[in-house]
Order: sequence, then structure tokens, then C-alpha cells
Amino acid sequence: MVPRCATPSEAFVALDLGADMLKYFPAELISPNGFGAMRAVLPTSAQVAVVGGVTPGKTAEFLSVGANSFG
Repeated sequence: MVPRCATPSEAFVALDLGADMLKYFPAELISPNGFGAMRAVLPTSAQVAVVGGVTPGKTAEFLSVGANSFG
């Protein structure tokens, strides 16, 4: 299961329900810094995909703050 999350609260609910990965969508509305702040409160074992509006120039920034994959 890979649910869409936009807030840490949604992410924790999804993880509690057994999510295999979290999908932050739409990424074009979440800056790398904002994503990094949300990622910082999640378990390090949580896999997180950043999806929607991610340009090649932004992938390095999202990777540096904890993104695991892109879509």
C-alpha cells in the first residue's frame, strides 16, 4: 500500500495502517525544505516517494532531505 500524504499526521496514520511506502503528492506544492521538516519526524525506516511536479533539477535537493524515490 502506498497512500498519498501531505502532512506528518497523515503519514503516521498511513504507517499505523501498514503502508509500505508514503507518497508525498503533489510535490510541486511542498518545497524540499518543507519536505525535509516533515521527513525529520518520521521513522528512518519509512520509505518515502516524492511525486508530482518534481523536476530533474529538484531531485538532488529532495534526496538530500530524505526522499527515497520519485514519480
